[in-house]
Amino acid sequence: MKLPHISLFAFLLFAFGSVAAQTSADISVREYGRYRFAGDDWIILLVPPGTMADKLIDAARNLHTSTPELKYEFFDAEGKELDRYFAYQRAGGRGDYSDKWVSKHNIANLQVMSLDAGQCANWCLIKEGSVFARFERIKCVLDTRTSNADPFPIKTTYDRFTDKTTVSATTKVIGEGFYGLYLSISATFTGQKAGNRPEQLLLMISAVDSSIALAENRQLLGVVDNERIDFGELRLLRSDRVDTTAVSTAYGTMIPYLTALRLSLAGSVEMRFDQLEFKIPATYQSKLHDMLRQFPN
Repeated sequence: MKLPHISLFAFLLFAFGSVAAQTSADISVREYGRYRFAGDDWIILLVPPGTMADKLIDAARNLHTSTPELKYEFFDAEGKELDRYFAYQRAGGRGDYSDKWVSKHNIANLQVMSLDAGQCANWCLIKEGSVFARFERIKCVLDTRTSNADPFPIKTTYDRFTDKTTVSATTKVIGEGFYGLYLSISATFTGQKAGNRPEQLLLMISAVDSSIALAENRQLLGVVDNERIDFGELRLLRSDRVDTTAVSTAYGTMIPYLTALRLSLAGSVEMRFDQLEFKIPATYQSKLHDMLRQFPN
């Protein structure tokens, strides 16, 4: 049942008994509906078009404080397409809706997401993988992992909206702690199981720093078993704010499957990107080879 249009303050007061001082900076929020998916309770909320990110972050923080177990989807429009999307979710993924419309008007989700490889997931506010704000990290079995555990296991992600699966192998090549330079090689295929060997894979270099790390020289050069390889100029893929203190800037290029296989089997792999030189760890080569072995020959 749809509730009448109320302010964020009134919504919290009505639904959760929160007590707070309302200010003119509050955004108005209206609950559209609720559904349960994969054991999680979700609430769809309607906010005004053009809502600023900082206001949305404040709203999400207040909601999460009041209802720490609930997940939220924020939309800035409603109508028959939202009705279809809601029906799809309530039916457990049966039916149809406009993914284009949802992508345009679903301005953010408040949910759990894994942000750091090998770490427990965070509650965060996201939009199509871009993180607006991260909140507390949840407790999980990774809290008890040993120091010898791989912080970057092979990652497999299935997107039920596009019916595509992405499998990736990542390693840190420069830096300590969270900041640094990361190398990732990934493949994307239709369905949940690879039917054919991919012709091309994405090689990506990501720099995590306190601000956008723009490369002056995007040429990626390599020395593989003493043979020079020019991977070409990497293109800027995206720049995402991980949280209030860090930005991830990613550059990438497509490489043939056989090149990725060669990197995984070589005795030595060194690379240089934007005057930064690094050596690929043997442990990563082994992990990359394991990832590639899952594809049919």
